[in-house]
Formats: sequence, C-alpha cells, structure tokens
Amino acid sequence: MLVRLLSSQSVFYSSIDHISAEGVDINLYVSELTDFAVDPRAVVFDALDNHQLAERLNPNPYWSDIYNFSKGQFDKLHDPSYKDIIDTTQDTDQYNKTVTYINDSIDKFGVFKDERDIMKIVQIELTPQHEQTIFDQLPNFIKEQNIRLTVQNMESGTFTQIHRDHDRSCHMFYLLSNPDVETKWYLLKPEHRAWALEYNIGSFGPVQVIEQISKTLQLNTWYLFNGSRPHSVHNPLNKPRLSLTLDFIDLDYFSVARLFMDHGFNLK
Repeated sequence: MLVRLLSSQSVFYSSIDHISAEGVDINLYVSELTDFAVDPRAVVFDALDNHQLAERLNPNPYWSDIYNFSKGQFDKLHDPSYKDIIDTTQDTDQYNKTVTYINDSIDKFGVFKDERDIMKIVQIELTPQHEQTIFDQLPNFIKEQNIRLTVQNMESGTFTQIHRDHDRSCHMFYLLSNPDVETKWYLLKPEHRAWALEYNIGSFGPVQVIEQISKTLQLNTWYLFNGSRPHSVHNPLNKPRLSLTLDFIDLDYFSVARLFMDHGFNLK
C-alpha cells in the first residue's frame, strides 16, 4: 500500500509543485495577511457611489471572445476591436487548437454546460485620485513595486473555467461583498504542461488537472492570491461579487510572500 501511494500520480504531481515554494513556508495557493491594516472600503464605495470608475479593456481578446468569435457571436465581444485582432489569427494552427481547447474545456467542466453560466467579470479602474488615496496607505516596500489596483465586479454567472491569470501572477485580494463564492486551485498534470506552454494556453478542463484546495475568501480580509496556478471560481447562487485587487505585475506569489515576511508581516 505504501509503495503504491508513493508512486501514485497525486503524490508525484504535488511534489513537483512544492519545489516552487523555494523555502517559503506558506500555502502554495492562497495566504491570509493577518496583520495588514489597510482598509480600502471607504475609497472604493465613494468611487462607486459617484460613478468615478472606468472599465479596463484588456489589450488582447479574452478566451470568451475567441469562443464567441468562433460561434459568429460578434455582438458578445468585449470590444469591437477584438474582431479584427482575432480575424488575423483564425487561419492559424494556434487559433484552431485554441478553439478546440475551449470547446473541450467547456464540455468537460461538468454540470455547467450552458455558456450563459460562465461568469461575466468586469475589471474596473479607479480614478487617479482614488488610487492615490489607497496608495498613500500602503507600506513603502509595496509602493516600490510595479503594482496596479483593480476593482473586480463579478456581474453574473455561476463559474469560471479553470484558468491562470493572464496579466498577473500574484495579487492581493480584498472581498467587498458577501462571501458566497468558492475558489479552487489545481495542479496541471505534467503531460499537459508542455502543450499549454507552447500555445500559451491559460484555460483547462478538469481531466487535465488535479484539485488541491478549496477556499471561501472572507469579507474585509486581505489575502495573497497565487494567480499563476490554475484555479476556478464557483458562484452557485449567481450573486454579484465585488472585490479589490492589488496586482503585482513583475513579482510571483512566492517573491511577494517573502517580501511581506522580510518586513515582519504574518501569512497563514
């Protein structure tokens, strides 16, 4: 029994991922910042109440845009400019593989087979004045980094596909609405890693991963979030969710965790 356990896939996959921790004694996927006292609520709610927000447009089409393009549903694209961007790639091998990958992932996800259940998540920017008010509260060692504030509005839907964040590998997360949403993290199986890297794949089906942990992030609490690991978000009650993230553009999860520890902060 012990020999079978030690040679099993799950133990092998876990041992691979633990190498990435590089001696940082924290959870590999998400950690609570227990003594980080910055409170962004008044600033964010003031911006919302006074409509001083702007939706951030991603420079590259989202996976859902590629999916909707493949279905001819151009009115569902996040921005009309994405049609021309995707159009230049639709005769390529990568585009065909990506569309196949997305369709397979949606089909294999489980009970959520209706595309209307895929979450609509809007990334929103604060005004420079609101951003500065929050930045002024941050410790210097954070302000010295390449960072970005994002208000994230989960408007509708019950799940996201298993994915990696495409424009950040680590962020701090602060929930501003009720904690009804579950986040799950996964390991990507080694046999799928090379293919995902070659085609810059950031979305996966359940047969390609092994679930590691599940966590419901709590209200008014700062977390350090490992967005470079495959994860999915589940909102079975289909309730809107509002949160603030502080995105680290250049640093990975373990580098940021080490930075906090070096400055006397506790992570659990």
